[in-house]
Amino acid sequence: MHTTELGNIQKLFTFHEGWDYKYVKKKGIPRIIETLIKDRIGREQGPGEWSLYIPGYHEYPPSGGFALPTELYFEVPANNKLTFDFLGQSHKVKVVSEAMMHFLGECGLTDGFEVASLTVISKSGKTIETQKNYFAMRFCILHDDLIEFGEKTEVEGGSQFKTSFSLYPNMRVKEGVMKNIFVLKKSPFDYYLA
Repeated sequence: MHTTELGNIQKLFTFHEGWDYKYVKKKGIPRIIETLIKDRIGREQGPGEWSLYIPGYHEYPPSGGFALPTELYFEVPANNKLTFDFLGQSHKVKVVSEAMMHFLGECGLTDGFEVASLTVISKSGKTIETQKNYFAMRFCILHDDLIEFGEKTEVEGGSQFKTSFSLYPNMRVKEGVMKNIFVLKKSPFDYYLA
């Protein structure tokens, strides 16, 4: 959650890839079901032990095989011109642009996460040139205990998939907490930035 004071008004920005990005084509954003974070090019089996790390369950910082590698590959369809800044991925990893990383740092998010540089590749393993540099971020420290969620409201999703979502219209930061960015586990956030 990033809040900004404007007189008596507070703005709340949430970063979540949304249900539609998994299946519906959007210009500049790959469909999540067509992407993969990989340890190396050409490896057909799943990612390494790092992908088994569970924030809030395993210790932080992750050690040994649970540590996020410093370099990973982001496999996308070859014809996709990437323009996004934030995209949820599997293994509790988010793909973020360099500009988004700088924004998060300027807002005070300076620890509690791991970062790996990403090389964007096609399904055939060829490097894809992008206008932005991308990184994998895995958030390891959760902040649900700093938020008062209040009552939840079920809302029908507007997508073609007829989903419903839980919203917390009275959600607020607990008294005395001086923080701008929160990483939440509570559904519907599921390890996303808020």
